[in-house]
Amino acid sequence: MQRVNLPLCPFLGPLADGQPQPRTILPPDYETQPFKYLPPKIVQSDAELDLAARYEKGNFSGGYVTSQIAFFRRGPSAEQHQERRAKFRRLKAEVFRRGLVLPKAFVELVESDDYVSRLRHNGIWIQLPDDLVPLPSDPEHTLFLIFGEGQGCGYWLLLLAPDGGHVVTFSEHPFGLRNIYAGGYEPDLA
Repeated sequence: MQRVNLPLCPFLGPLADGQPQPRTILPPDYETQPFKYLPPKIVQSDAELDLAARYEKGNFSGGYVTSQIAFFRRGPSAEQHQERRAKFRRLKAEVFRRGLVLPKAFVELVESDDYVSRLRHNGIWIQLPDDLVPLPSDPEHTLFLIFGEGQGCGYWLLLLAPDGGHVVTFSEHPFGLRNIYAGGYEPDLA
């Protein structure tokens, strides 16, 4: 089978040899309307979709990197969207039950199949927790996993405060995911 020559992504590159990195000027409303600036959903050829489907099943005969790119560009399936929405509904209800607040922009992002399908951040994906994790030093504050790096090297979490505030934190551990570590080897949050 001949390899598919995937086109360069105009949003992420890579740039052609010798081309200067484009200078990015952010529009004035990027902070108030961030989703307006998401890239369009990628429309893939039948050959790219075939590569993605084979990659998902562990068949790398189209070339590992080419197949992986096709898979990442394909985005979530309808079933994955449905699972994300159901999990998020449960988590959002638990956040509300605890008297905490998720940022409106994050809620809007996670609840939109269109927005999630248009995300392409180079191996960093939405990753929702199985459980909310109270902060040991102050259990009124809660960690909520939001993004994970594709190789398991880094995770971004919201630290939700009882006054309705939040900060984004980074960790090398996916706090809130179950069954990631063998018994007795879980990281110590404290």
